[in-house]
Amino acid sequence: MKPEFPEQSPDQIDGRLNAYRRLLIGLMTHVARDADGRQMLEAMARETEIVADHEEDPGVIPDEGFAGQNLAEEEIRAIITAALTRAEALAAARSTTS
Repeated sequence: MKPEFPEQSPDQIDGRLNAYRRLLIGLMTHVARDADGRQMLEAMARETEIVADHEEDPGVIPDEGFAGQNLAEEEIRAIITAALTRAEALAAARSTTS
């Protein structure tokens, strides 16, 4: 049984994606406050699932799957970077007020 989703405009989809992104950044910021959590996020940012060096031969012209995978990896890194940056800023703010 497939759930039914109402049709959404591009603006609605964009708004929902931005909300999820903000929530993820907030949660990851909290995780990054702990040294182990920060290391885990930094490792995630370094890891890649992109096929490289002809690990799989995509043919003469890579298909859209590879392009989509690259975009996803870039977004993951951007979200993690935002969370780490926010965690650093919050830690600096706490240390100046203490």
